[in-house]
Amino acid sequence: MKDNIIQGKEIATPIYEKIEREVPVLTKKPHVAIMRVGEDSSQLAYERSAVRLFERSHITVTCHAFAANVTQEKWDKAFDAINDSEDVTGILVLKPLPASLSDEHIKHHIHPLKDIDCIGLENIGNVYLGQHETFGPCTAEACLLILDEIKEECAGKLVTIVGFGEVVGRPLAHYLTRRGATVTVCHTRTKDLVSETKRADIVIAAAGQAGLITPDHIKEGAIVIDVGINVDENGRLVGDVNFKDVQPKCKAITPVPGGVGTVTNAILVAHAVEAAKKQS
Repeated sequence: MKDNIIQGKEIATPIYEKIEREVPVLTKKPHVAIMRVGEDSSQLAYERSAVRLFERSHITVTCHAFAANVTQEKWDKAFDAINDSEDVTGILVLKPLPASLSDEHIKHHIHPLKDIDCIGLENIGNVYLGQHETFGPCTAEACLLILDEIKEECAGKLVTIVGFGEVVGRPLAHYLTRRGATVTVCHTRTKDLVSETKRADIVIAAAGQAGLITPDHIKEGAIVIDVGINVDENGRLVGDVNFKDVQPKCKAITPVPGGVGTVTNAILVAHAVEAAKKQS
């Protein structure tokens, strides 16, 4: 950590180094199948990034692209074939899906050991039951790892999470509560966001709204973890936190880019490797 800025690369590098040692000696080689519907530019960009990440760690990747008007029957059958394939050890489904498609079939049937991004009901249930045999949500796990790396003890701390999404807010609230934190979750119906964040020792911003968190939201010496990924009017990647103005008040803060997202990527690749190990 340089000054008070938490550099995701410093946390991710040891993860990749461990992966580099493990992959060559695995008896079953990792093979991730990516499923995408349509030609959404942000999903295409994410797919390219994911392919680079996996291939850099010598993980085989197969991309399965479907037309935007693919039928539910064809989508579900294609998923079943991938899910049942002995060659495929991990599955990554790019979201959101078109309104015409439901992900209920995937949620109910994805093999828990192939569910490297925790979209299936079995793995989600394991998160809330405190079971650790399979995989949790990568971004939520990244936030926990960041707190571990800066040696921040959560027990007894006041934590405010801004955002109640299925991927970050909800599982993270559960994880932190189990660690002994007193957790407040804010959402679109929260009446006074400033008062809820101002008293927190740790603020985690996961609302998906650029610059939502300003210095007025943060007390002196707080830890701020910015999960948001937004594009501003100049085409730059920014978080949910007004980084420039908030940073001076913080004990520690993650930047965007280069913070949570970098750690999340490393955890996703680590899950892919662990999935292959569990299926050996």
